[in-house]
Amino acid sequence: MAVWGTGEHTSKLLAMTDLQCKNIVKFYDSDIKKKGMSMLGKKIQPFDVKDIEDDVVDTILISTYSSEKSIKKYVDSLNIEKEFRIILLYS
Repeated sequence: MAVWGTGEHTSKLLAMTDLQCKNIVKFYDSDIKKKGMSMLGKKIQPFDVKDIEDDVVDTILISTYSSEKSIKKYVDSLNIEKEFRIILLYS
């Protein structure tokens, strides 16, 4: 699983739920200011479609209220042939 969004919302989810116990292998964020930062010991990085194509990620949890729809629209526009799940928290 990957989590897309590494702001306050995700920090609260990690602190208040058992999300950190899930098998999170990647954290994605589009904010270039977060380059070099990490969350739960994993480097925050931009989304890479190869993660899905190479079976590194099979599920993406979009963890942002304000950008959920635009991220979903972007991922859908990529027409990724490999099967994977997107979890939306607000739609």
